[in-house]
Amino acid sequence: MPNKAIRALTCVPVLTLLVLLLVELWLRQGNPMDAIGIRNVDSWDIVSRINVSRKVCPQLALIGSSLMLVLNQDEHGSHFYTGDNPSYLGSLLRQVTGKEIKCINLSTGLQMVSEAYMVTEAACNNPCYPKVIIYGVSMRDFIQDALAAEWHTDSFNSVAPLVPVLARENVFSRQGADEFLASHFFYIYRNRTDFKNFFSVLAKNLIEIMPVDFYFPRLGPDHKWHQLKEGFLFEQWIPRKQEKFAEQMYHAHPEVLRDYYKTFQTMIYHKQYKQAPEVSNHYLLKLVQLCRRKGIVLVLVNMPLSPDTSKVVPATQMNGFRQFLSASEKAGNFYLIDLWGDAAFQDSDYKDGVHLNFSGAKKLADKIVNHLQVRYPAVLDVLKSGEQKDAL
Repeated sequence: MPNKAIRALTCVPVLTLLVLLLVELWLRQGNPMDAIGIRNVDSWDIVSRINVSRKVCPQLALIGSSLMLVLNQDEHGSHFYTGDNPSYLGSLLRQVTGKEIKCINLSTGLQMVSEAYMVTEAACNNPCYPKVIIYGVSMRDFIQDALAAEWHTDSFNSVAPLVPVLARENVFSRQGADEFLASHFFYIYRNRTDFKNFFSVLAKNLIEIMPVDFYFPRLGPDHKWHQLKEGFLFEQWIPRKQEKFAEQMYHAHPEVLRDYYKTFQTMIYHKQYKQAPEVSNHYLLKLVQLCRRKGIVLVLVNMPLSPDTSKVVPATQMNGFRQFLSASEKAGNFYLIDLWGDAAFQDSDYKDGVHLNFSGAKKLADKIVNHLQVRYPAVLDVLKSGEQKDAL
């Protein structure tokens, strides 16, 4: 009998299940791939920031793409991609409210509306949560078809374990709902691309040790992809490396960054888009409904681009987008601050035509707070009265 039990416990299926269980538990302890510089399911570290939000109970949260992440940076460009505290915005709010306003930035690179909704669900899945959310949007967030499918975005799967499982009914597509459930319950599924990226880096580096006549594409010192032996493989190009590299490029060769992002914006706005607008409108509605249910004040900011980069955005499409936002505001869905085409933002306020530099980010914070004071003082009243105790 003991021999049979030992054989049963040491058979391949049981050992396989044991290994999978150990890997599952290991992945739940942190983000091992990020620690070794590998692109992973949570490269933007949004899970850690949401956990911080749950502990400190901020009155204000920022969501959106990297256009909102710029509010984190200091005069040296640090904390642009890796920070969570929009300190200058917080200081302005302290001045106008007379109270210490806790703020947290939950933005991520290329954040689509589906991700914004999921991040908000995760942040609000807690006894205390932000009473005001400022959501920086751009037309790209609503039309980029390459990221229309929820599971193709950077943070939809990463925040799934923090989102209430009942949110599944709000997921747009059947496959998206299945992806959400699988990532919610099983980290080994959620992090599956982490292992692919790890073994891809390992294989590429091993192959290049051999006397081969080619190299794999890497991001070179000119911020372009070439077949190089030195540089960043795609699987190793993570935000904390991007932050330092982009800041160096901004000071050394700003024209390279401007050309890169202008080309990227042109590619997005001059493509035919099909599914993304429908998916994005669905999640904007779900975000509005969530904020109403939770008593959260939602403020949308239509983000500016530099005058030079703005030229590649079709005026007819942008006018339609602005009319859509304006109509939604009039329907009582949110407060709107429309900064598109604002003459205060000049080319010199941008690192690369898309992301504001330190002085430009301060100007953005000034604009937001000024609009709240002049047009939406009720938002500031909510911030004053929405003080919460720490959930530590």
